[in-house]
Amino acid sequence: MNDKTELGLYHYKMIYAIEEKIHTIADESMLFHSLAKELGKHTSAGIGLFFKIKGGKSTLMSCFGIDFEIIKGLDFSIESSYLSWAVDYKIPLKCDDIASDKRIAHLKHPLSGLGISLNSLLLIPVYIGEEILGAIELFNSKTNFTIQDLKALTIIARHLAVELKNKTLTQELGHRCDYLAKIVNSLSSGLMAISSKEELLFVNPKAIELLKINNKNPSIKDIDKVIFKKLKLLMKDGKNLARQEMIYKGKTFGYSCVVVKDEKGKVNGIIFLFQDITLYKQKAEAK
Repeated sequence: MNDKTELGLYHYKMIYAIEEKIHTIADESMLFHSLAKELGKHTSAGIGLFFKIKGGKSTLMSCFGIDFEIIKGLDFSIESSYLSWAVDYKIPLKCDDIASDKRIAHLKHPLSGLGISLNSLLLIPVYIGEEILGAIELFNSKTNFTIQDLKALTIIARHLAVELKNKTLTQELGHRCDYLAKIVNSLSSGLMAISSKEELLFVNPKAIELLKINNKNPSIKDIDKVIFKKLKLLMKDGKNLARQEMIYKGKTFGYSCVVVKDEKGKVNGIIFLFQDITLYKQKAEAK
């Protein structure tokens, strides 16, 4: 495909309409269904299939020109369809005569078993770098696709790839954050994170209990002035500390702190880990 291929106003309108939906639809299933609907409306294709590929497995997400319920049980595995081209080469494929095209003539497609005439094809891999995320297959039974069709679909696939990757990363980050939150909330010690702008970024249940904070969603205003002053001094000092002690309201708190800095060494905040060691100290002193 020549990158200098000129697109017509029709193709630019199609790209704009679909790009807008790609970047505004949060639900992945709805995204694929919307993509199928728009391409069914804006292209000459008689049939369109849309796949998600992850971990070497392909999943049919949506389609147009054929009933999804009829084909959802077909074997659309990568090795049993044209998807193997997309995965192996990661380049768009325009085929005007599938039966005689040596690139894919040896491959079988699940739709051919339904007696559907598959003459011309646009196969667009959806990928970022070396990672394949999906594929778009458009078929025509009579007319051929144009080079402009190929370029327009390739542009759309690039936008789709970015959105799918962002959704995956966001989901993975959410899972990791949830997991870390569960760990921190299960600690037997209190933990607080405060920014250099004096914002309370995080406080776990044990810290709320130890500091007797009444607000279930505390802010920096709910932190006792004695503790807050201590945290500000520790941030100003800019040193990590371990196994320290302080007296707070007649109790002995053991604490450690980690000062968070950016790549230039500027202090961004502090993580304060503490627990009530009063009984431990009393027992130790009684021996």
